[in-house]
Amino acid sequence: FDEFKSRINNYVKYVYSDKPVGYYIDRGNKIYENTHPLALGFISSKDIKDYKIDSDNSTENVSNLINALMGEESNIYKHFDSDSFIKDNDEYKYTFTSDNYYLIVPNECMTIRINNKEYENENVYPYITNGDKVEVIFYVDEKNEEPYLDLLDLFRYEDVMNKLSNEILHADVNVYGHILQGTINVKKNDSYMFTSIPYEKGMKIYVDGKEKEPDILIDSFIGLELDRGKHLIVIDYIS
Repeated sequence: FDEFKSRINNYVKYVYSDKPVGYYIDRGNKIYENTHPLALGFISSKDIKDYKIDSDNSTENVSNLINALMGEESNIYKHFDSDSFIKDNDEYKYTFTSDNYYLIVPNECMTIRINNKEYENENVYPYITNGDKVEVIFYVDEKNEEPYLDLLDLFRYEDVMNKLSNEILHADVNVYGHILQGTINVKKNDSYMFTSIPYEKGMKIYVDGKEKEPDILIDSFIGLELDRGKHLIVIDYIS
């Protein structure tokens, strides 16, 4: 669950790494930039209230989370199951030519070659472009009985992040004694704000000066129902 939480905290804007990370990388100082960071809070579908983590596959969990936030199928991942692979002794191979721009979701039992060059970095998302020739070799062991491959569609991901950033919470932390204070301009009545702020006992949430009981989403995060208009959101905390 800790790993899952870290993967959905898209408000993280920069990450330092001692090895190249993905595509958006300055190879001089190895700073990764998240080009589509989400705010601490944003308007989402109310489907997020019913979302539960129900899979051991982190990619499936992220996909289902995005679907719940959007209130529709996001299709940010392209999935290939075992039928796409050809078995060769203890290895399963799948070769394809990319039809889009993707990040390959890595697996510790996976070797990846892009245009005949092996991608050596572990736990890094390789970037492939339209027309790239890709070979994926999956090694089956006791943990991984079935080969699979997931590709993150970068164009679809960008579209989803932009939609989730239409109505966001503009907030600062540690303001005038509050742990968070900010405003959000809501376009429709009966809207719902998802935040990636974990709820702790002792927190009090205020909307336009009135205390409001929050929903606890995914057993952790603060969610609030909001009507149309500009709202002042304040969070206080006393241990």
